Amino acid sequence: MATEQTRRKPREADSAYLKMRAEYRAALADMEIEIKPEDYADAATGLLNGPRLLNGLTVHIPAWPNVPPPGETDIVVLYLDNGNGKLEEVAKHEFTVPAGGGSFPETFPYPMTIEVNKLPDDATCWLQYIITDYTGFETPSSEKTVICDRLPPYKHVPPAAPVITGDFLDDSNLPAGGRLTVTIPGYPDWHPTDQLAIYLVDSDNIPEDPTATPPIFAGNAPAPGTYDSAVPVDADKIRAFGDANAVFTYAL
Repeated sequence: MATEQTRRKPREADSAYLKMRAEYRAALADMEIEIKPEDYADAATGLLNGPRLLNGLTVHIPAWPNVPPPGETDIVVLYLDNGNGKLEEVAKHEFTVPAGGGSFPETFPYPMTIEVNKLPDDATCWLQYIITDYTGFETPSSEKTVICDRLPPYKHVPPAAPVITGDFLDDSNLPAGGRLTVTIPGYPDWHPTDQLAIYLVDSDNIPEDPTATPPIFAGNAPAPGTYDSAVPVDADKIRAFGDANAVFTYAL
């Protein structure tokens, strides 16, 4: 009987340890990389907000259970598959518990930034992080799929010119309270989340950046933008410009 009890205790200890590890791994596997809502153009599809990627993408890592003993360190490495099928390390941080014990001094969810030169111009990507605890035990998080599209409509080529009826606007075709139809040429890479802004500027004094002036129209690019789209512009906004030679321009 004593011999059986002696054998049983190590087995029970091993079983308890393996159960703890399994529960720990399951808890971590359920964790997801967090991305702020404003960093999405379309969260449902995972499409990231292209203009907000100018300085890279910051994701957030939630806290995990079972912090190490005082003075010990867990390591988090963030990986990115930028569409080529290979995971590349893009960020790393070491979390060390103070010598006096307690929790990590970092604030969670912890931000980790992927530098802009690590992001593809246009690809479906996968994000994942791996936690290596102080014993060397590695646990991967669940994967997160995002669509990285940093290319503007028309790629880097200026959009085709807008079209209006006639070259001369007066009270007959621009009545108070009326609307002027501006036709925006279609473009093949239109997306429902594309934004359109139309500007009116003095042709004798065109600013270096026309988009710095107040737009006379701002909203979603009309659907389907792959074809020429008619955009109604408030005539009073155009009339307020006064008598001048003017140029219509727009930004997507």
